Amino acid sequence: MNREVFSKQFNCEIKNISDDLSFLFQDKKATKEFYYHGKYCLEMADLFDDLQKKTSSDLSQKLVWNGGALQLLNLQILQYQDKEIDIVLRKIELKQVIKAVSIINKNILDFTTVPQLAREVGLTALKLQEGFKYLYNTTVNEYVIERRLDLAKTLLEKSDHNISEIVDLIGLSSRSYFSRIFKNKYNISPSAFLKLKKGKQKS
Repeated sequence: MNREVFSKQFNCEIKNISDDLSFLFQDKKATKEFYYHGKYCLEMADLFDDLQKKTSSDLSQKLVWNGGALQLLNLQILQYQDKEIDIVLRKIELKQVIKAVSIINKNILDFTTVPQLAREVGLTALKLQEGFKYLYNTTVNEYVIERRLDLAKTLLEKSDHNISEIVDLIGLSSRSYFSRIFKNKYNISPSAFLKLKKGKQKS
């Protein structure tokens, strides 16, 4: 990257980046060498593949290439600054995460622990959690709770089980905890939900 040309095109105040990167972008004459070997990133890989498919040389396509190059640069900057993320997810690993989701959905009442599920799909527990964060913006346990709440709602709607029985059926030990998270998700308590159901049945 020609830093002098880049600085003329993007003449703006440099904020919210680390000191070393701030110096890098202000070093227009490239007096200091800088090298960063980034980690594999699915978003960058997909963007790069998409740009390679573009073969036209007209103005609109060149603008697309320039925009894509800037997107790649932005992703690299974000990755460089995120010192805490050392996990790299490849496409094959994301497929294993999706497989884990399928296992949870099919056996929601049999879920035990994250490490056990991770072993079943061939990932480390850390990779599995990172995959859930990337794909679903949640943790494995939070995803399990969401699916069990969906099941609880179905049982409240279509079965004759009382609330305590449903709490046991979905694998929770506290009725008060169940009532709280159910209300957080559906904006109605389980007991109020049952009363509403009974009222509809009478009418």
